[in-house]
Formats: sequence, C-alpha cells, structure tokens
Amino acid sequence: YDDQVAFMRDAGKLAESLVSEGFTAMKIWPFDDFAAASGGHLITLPQLKEGLEPFRKIRQAVGDQIEVMCELHSLWGSHAATRICRALEDLGIFWAEDPIAKMDDARALADLRRQTRVPVCGSETLAGTVAFRDLLAAGALDVVMLDLAWCGGLSEGRKIAALAETYLK
Repeated sequence: YDDQVAFMRDAGKLAESLVSEGFTAMKIWPFDDFAAASGGHLITLPQLKEGLEPFRKIRQAVGDQIEVMCELHSLWGSHAATRICRALEDLGIFWAEDPIAKMDDARALADLRRQTRVPVCGSETLAGTVAFRDLLAAGALDVVMLDLAWCGGLSEGRKIAALAETYLK
C-alpha cells in the first residue's frame, strides 16, 4: 500500500527505491484528485503542472532507468485527457491508461490517440471481444490491457489477445 501513495509524497525517492530493487517500470496516477472538481471536463494549468511534478521528480531521480506509466482511471473527458497526454509527451511516458471516461467510445479514443504521441492503453474495464475489436479496428489503442475477471475469463482473454496481436503488429 505504501508504494501506491508514496509517489505523491516523494516520487523520486520511490523511483530510486524501485530501481534499486530491480523494478523496471512503475505506474502512477497524480491527476485523479483533480477530476472531481469539474467532473473530468477541465484540468486547469495549475492542476496540470502539479500533476506533472511526480513525473519530473522521477526523471530527475533516476532518469530513464525506469519506465513510467500514467493511469488516468477513466476520469476525464476528451479535451482534458488530450491536454494531460500532450503535457506528458516530453517526459517519455510509456503509456496513458484509460484516459477518457467512456473507454468504449472508439471514435473519441481514436481521436485522442491521433492528437498525442503518448501511447494509449486500455481498458481493463471492458468486457468481451466485441468491445476490444471495436477499439482496435478504430485505431484507438496502442496497448491492450485486460482484466480476466471483467473480460469474460481466460477463454475470452485469449481471444482478445489474438485480436490484439492481429491489429497491433
């Protein structure tokens, strides 16, 4: 549990600790607290700068020794998610996970993906091959993240993995 909140206290120190333990990647979610104020429709410039700070501290502490993923927890509208993803571009983020509130909206997600260089990861909250097929066919994802409990179990997960392999070569 400590690592889940440690990035807000001192992201650089946490990154140093993880690297020393042999970890090569970490995922943080510093923008979550700002979504409630506007229902996810707006992130202000001060909020954006505050949310970017943990990423900067990680890069200052360990440079490129660790991959950093940004979890957005499906809290954001398209405009705010695009603003966040664009701000993350120069920090070498591995992916932005579940950036928009409607992760089954293939058009909105594909539009966001075209507007940023940050790879889009989604979505462990989707169920079944159809939802993933629609996103992949629309060019909405760079990385498929599924949850076996949500997607329909191991058999369905294997089908989704085969779809991803077809689209994401």
